[in-house]
Amino acid sequence: MRSLLADAWISSSLVLIFVGLVFESTPLIGLGALVIGIGGVARLWTRLSLEEVKYNRKLSERRVFVGEEVTLWLQLANSKLLPVPWLEVRERLPEALPLVDGHTTPSGQQGAVYLTRTTALRSKDRLEWPLTMKALMRGYHRIGPARI
Repeated sequence: MRSLLADAWISSSLVLIFVGLVFESTPLIGLGALVIGIGGVARLWTRLSLEEVKYNRKLSERRVFVGEEVTLWLQLANSKLLPVPWLEVRERLPEALPLVDGHTTPSGQQGAVYLTRTTALRSKDRLEWPLTMKALMRGYHRIGPARI
């Protein structure tokens, strides 16, 4: 159903152009051409927007003791000329390493929470979020996967 509605703008604009040609109405032809043009550019932008967008995470330490703090850097880079007007990163973090100065939401998985960040990236833009986490318990704690 969704793909049917997603492609309805193409057939609707073609009908507008056809009706405009039949009745020799320049505004209808122009409106149909405008809808096809804007829709085509929007689809192309959607397809190319995440090309060459790189995401990386880096920890200051590989091992920490209980009570110690560790810094996690989340890095985003847009290596192309096309800007990304809206980007949401959802990183899975362990509950045993809570953020000292940040807000997380429940993930629905036992022992994990989500950190969600939303931003925009200009062309050739780089962004880095430093986050401090505190170790509450011993063990191996997995960070990730991230969803962009």
